[in-house]
Amino acid sequence: PFDTTLNMSETPFRITNNGTAAAITGASGNDYGIGLSGTGSGVGSWGVYGSATGASSIAVNAYSENGTAMKAYNNNATNINPALDVTSKGIGKAANISVQNTSNTQPALNLTHNGNGIGIMVQLSNALNDKDGIRVFHSGTGNGIYSISDNAIAIRGDGGTGSGTIGVYGNSISTNGTGVHGNSEALD
Repeated sequence: PFDTTLNMSETPFRITNNGTAAAITGASGNDYGIGLSGTGSGVGSWGVYGSATGASSIAVNAYSENGTAMKAYNNNATNINPALDVTSKGIGKAANISVQNTSNTQPALNLTHNGNGIGIMVQLSNALNDKDGIRVFHSGTGNGIYSISDNAIAIRGDGGTGSGTIGVYGNSISTNGTGVHGNSEALD
């Protein structure tokens, strides 16, 4: 095995492959083995870095047949940094999640919070933005949004300080629909 320690300002080991195969391949045939490992121990260091500058290129591509394609894990209970941080300076989406198996009955996105924080926070900081904070398109017969709260309000809307704001607004374009419907099983 090759094991050495260097202190250089340039890349000590470089391979350029102009073909379609990988320049470097790491493989492990052992259970729970690691094919390729990168470690960064300095402040602001990167364990693994991927860069892609070509059109429609992918900096890091994760592929799995029977396991999890990509996993991010924060093991320090006092770490205030996010386990996954995504930033986009382009005009496309910051993240795209798609479930393409029509037999799949699992949620496309599942969030679990065991602490005391907010489940989902949406912030639109552009004062000129007139788009919806959350928009749901549902082609089936299920609810667009369904909320359960054991000890508080399931759905609450507060209008802002601007003129003509509305806390809760409901509209139905059906010929026999209802804009807002409320039902309570509480006894007087």
